[in-house]
Amino acid sequence: MKRYFFIENPSSEQWRQLFTWALTRAHQVELAVADSNPKAPPKPLHPFENRIIDVFTTCYYWGNRQGKPKRFYRLALDESLRDFLLTSSLSANWALPSSEFEDIALYRDDIPILWTIAHHHMVFLWSEEGALAPWRAQNMRISPADDIAPPIVRKDVFCQRSSVVDKIMLLIVILIGLSFCGMAYYMIAALFTAIGG
Repeated sequence: MKRYFFIENPSSEQWRQLFTWALTRAHQVELAVADSNPKAPPKPLHPFENRIIDVFTTCYYWGNRQGKPKRFYRLALDESLRDFLLTSSLSANWALPSSEFEDIALYRDDIPILWTIAHHHMVFLWSEEGALAPWRAQNMRISPADDIAPPIVRKDVFCQRSSVVDKIMLLIVILIGLSFCGMAYYMIAALFTAIGG
């Protein structure tokens, strides 16, 4: 049965082999961008704008709801886009997010077969246990990621706001609301006293 496995800190050469393996099997690529509302696709994607299938912003990625939104570009792969990805900085320096892209996912039949959390130096691989032998033979540290299942990205999930400032603002609103209720009580009591007296 297929499931996700994660590989921590693969070397540049190991990453390139994993990336090349997945790229030859994938139908689509998804790139995450830190800027959640750019006016246009990142510059490196301009030659491939006709390959863009979907663009969306979400707070659900890495298999869970997150605190900050990211913008995702999903593109259909063809040979020119594959060649670009193989020669781009993504194929060599995947753990050092570029100014344009933060993370990459390669999809086959709508399942991400390889995806990254670059700032944690983690690569996730969709595989059966038995198929991992060639990767383990290269001394890759591979562990099951049992708590993660597809989809790893969901469209249009809004962020939950939970910062300290938000909590203070909520408390202020509640206090103001209570003070208005108290004022209203005394005003109504004074009105009834005036009418009755």
